[in-house]
Amino acid sequence: MGRHRTEFAVTMRALADHLPPPPARVLDCGGGPGRYAIELARQGYEVTLFDLSAGCLPHCDHDRLLALLREELATGVL
Repeated sequence: MGRHRTEFAVTMRALADHLPPPPARVLDCGGGPGRYAIELARQGYEVTLFDLSAGCLPHCDHDRLLALLREELATGVL
């Protein structure tokens, strides 16, 4: 489990280094269950969570995302 926490922290640090400040709009493409979308929304970003697999989106904590920010959940084909 520690490996996943480290990967999450490293990725969030990289995003912080490269994203504009909130409330910028962010597309979490291939975001699956929304781990990054939830954290980015918590930080004040306007997040759209997109995943080609509609099966991943039900695992997303929709209520938490919606409580944090206006949220769009989308599936489709690029």
